[in-house]
Amino acid sequence: MKKVILTALASLLMLSFGATLAQALPVTNEHDVTITIPDVLMLRFTATTDADDVDAVTPDDVIFLLTAADVQGADPIAPSNAGTANWRDLKAFVNYASDWNVVATISSESTPNFDWDKVGVGSWNVNGGTVFEGDTTGWTSLGFGAADFLLTLDGTEIAETYSATVLYTLTAP
Repeated sequence: MKKVILTALASLLMLSFGATLAQALPVTNEHDVTITIPDVLMLRFTATTDADDVDAVTPDDVIFLLTAADVQGADPIAPSNAGTANWRDLKAFVNYASDWNVVATISSESTPNFDWDKVGVGSWNVNGGTVFEGDTTGWTSLGFGAADFLLTLDGTEIAETYSATVLYTLTAP
């Protein structure tokens, strides 16, 4: 009789232990995950190689050192330091399908007696801009760098050193 009772108790314990293991192994639970990605508009200068980012570095100035022959010519004049500037391109990052606009403006002038519309950036004038459509795939080149600045003189300029700061603004209209 003792043997039967002990066998029954042992069986009961094994069944109980097995049921506990069976419950512990397939237990699952769940929770929700929410990811919010905001609209992003970003500009950055890239250095002499497209992979190098110069966000933390002020890009070299664009300098026009003119000779008398430059002033007399009718062709646009390229920057004197185009080959040595530390930035090659201005790039934009936009992550939503909407029109967006880049405008280059003169944000400060130390010599206001100059018509800054005579300075071109890529295919558009300083104080002008261009509209792009849709989102970018990663960083997208705006198609110009320091070498793409051009100066067109008409002979009415007064001999002086002129300087200004160009501000690039990226907006979603």
